Amino acid sequence: MNAYSNLMAKDNAENEEIEQIWNDYWRNQNSNSLFARLCALHRKMFISNFVKVCLERYFPKKGIFLEAGSGSSESSSKIIKNQRHLIAFDISPIALEKAKKIGHMDEYIKGNIFKTPFKNNSIDGIWNLGVMEHFTEKEIIMILNEFHRILKDDCYVVLFWPPVFGSTQVVLSMFESVYNTFLRKKIKFFPDEVSVLKNKSHAKRVIAQTKFKFVNTHFSIRDLFTHYVLVLKK
Repeated sequence: MNAYSNLMAKDNAENEEIEQIWNDYWRNQNSNSLFARLCALHRKMFISNFVKVCLERYFPKKGIFLEAGSGSSESSSKIIKNQRHLIAFDISPIALEKAKKIGHMDEYIKGNIFKTPFKNNSIDGIWNLGVMEHFTEKEIIMILNEFHRILKDDCYVVLFWPPVFGSTQVVLSMFESVYNTFLRKKIKFFPDEVSVLKNKSHAKRVIAQTKFKFVNTHFSIRDLFTHYVLVLKK
């Protein structure tokens, strides 16, 4: 096996491991649990409305739009369609099956956001929620440069990125601390979050290492201060 084959084998193994992690996460999302019901309520009443408002502001009313790392796409279920073709793109087939049941997206594609199957300059807008914090800064730069490749000129990427000071991060950290310290139970609500956003300067520093222009930020009561939204332009 040559060096290229070794590299490809390593990439495939890593992809399989990541896929397994997220399949396990989505498989364990028991809709009857109190936590799952509260999360679903939060997404339906607050986050989905905030997503609708933000994307309506930055995305044209016609074109092809990609939720890159879509999960179940539940938080995107109120996006106004107009003439938009919405694609759910995720590494987990279980997540995509959940998205299909919700049924708001137009297409469901399994894949890796480091190497998407889309052509250069073919996408009119990209967004995701709660994705970037699961990657190292080096990986985030690689992902954003891939987004830059497939995005059309003068179009936007909208990242809903949980910050350390966000309401969800604060509340869940408290619950994890109680479980781990007092109940002596190891609990983790989400897969590892290695790059939770620290502040605006942190965001600008990361984006400065990509090909994107930093346009705007939003931190709003509309989603109960869950996400710090970064708006980038090609």
